[in-house]
Amino acid sequence: MAHDFHSASPLSHFDSTELLDALSTGIVVLDAHLCVIYANVGTQDLLGFGLNQVRGRPIGDLFIDSNDLVDLLRRALTRGETFSMHELLLTPIAAIHGTRPPVVVDATVTRLEGQITGMHLLLELADAKLRRKRTRESELLSRVDGRRLMARQ
Repeated sequence: MAHDFHSASPLSHFDSTELLDALSTGIVVLDAHLCVIYANVGTQDLLGFGLNQVRGRPIGDLFIDSNDLVDLLRRALTRGETFSMHELLLTPIAAIHGTRPPVVVDATVTRLEGQITGMHLLLELADAKLRRKRTRESELLSRVDGRRLMARQ
């Protein structure tokens, strides 16, 4: 039996929200006013926010000092380009009460423009500690491999 690969995407069997919630990377969708429309479970885990707490709120209001993040978002919105910032310090407002520590993230912002939905931003937040840990492990493995090679020679 032949499959018609053109009739449906293999992803059509999945709910998009379930796919986004399965990611460990934080995914936030913002409207043109920088208000949160959606935040996946990865974002909620990373920042300590529930979706119902943040939906409809300006993203800048969720952090103690959000100037760098808001500037990055505005730049992506006005220029229509994808922008990234490594090791961005975000201090969720919950940190004021001592319930949440600041986090260091790698942020990537992409402008999404739909004919019906209008202008939106997709914000990806990855825990920078994990990237640094992987980089250190990779460097360590490279050094060990280098020493093994030298020992063989």
